[in-house]
Amino acid sequence: MEAAPLDPRIATIPRWARWDVAVVFGAMLFFAYTGNGRVISTWDSLPASLLPIALVRGDGLVLDRFQAQWPGPLPYYVALKRGHLVSRYPVAIPLLATPLIAPQIALLDVLRPSWERERPFHFAEKMAKNAAALIAALTGIAMLQLLRGALPGAGGGEQEQPFQHRHQAQCRPQVGHAQRSLRM
Repeated sequence: MEAAPLDPRIATIPRWARWDVAVVFGAMLFFAYTGNGRVISTWDSLPASLLPIALVRGDGLVLDRFQAQWPGPLPYYVALKRGHLVSRYPVAIPLLATPLIAPQIALLDVLRPSWERERPFHFAEKMAKNAAALIAALTGIAMLQLLRGALPGAGGGEQEQPFQHRHQAQCRPQVGHAQRSLRM
């Protein structure tokens, strides 16, 4: 039983067109994620949104610049350790998100220089949402391309032949020989 040959319409789609569709798909995912314009978060995620700002400003992993934003007792998700305000949660995700948030900080510094004094929590959460949306969109693009087999080395491409076509010539004589030996 032979498998159906590869549809010639799919084989003739150029590789750039495959990426073109994937980028449009990623943009749709990004805008679907950010479309409502609202940030729906819990307060305990706030230090993770503030850490990239502190890192870009050169403060390291401390949130001292935001201490004035919490008058009175500190909330449970931050703590004073060795004289510095720090997050009680892991810092790996904020570290990974910093390259995506740094351009947003630079843009806000140019367009609205007083953003950090006015509403730092609001803008930090917006930037974190944009970074998460970009990660989701890039993940969607990667998944689409992997599923379509268009990534280099993933088995896709115009020159690649389906398995049954590449090995068909080698397999037929063996099948014929086996059939002849069974008849004897």
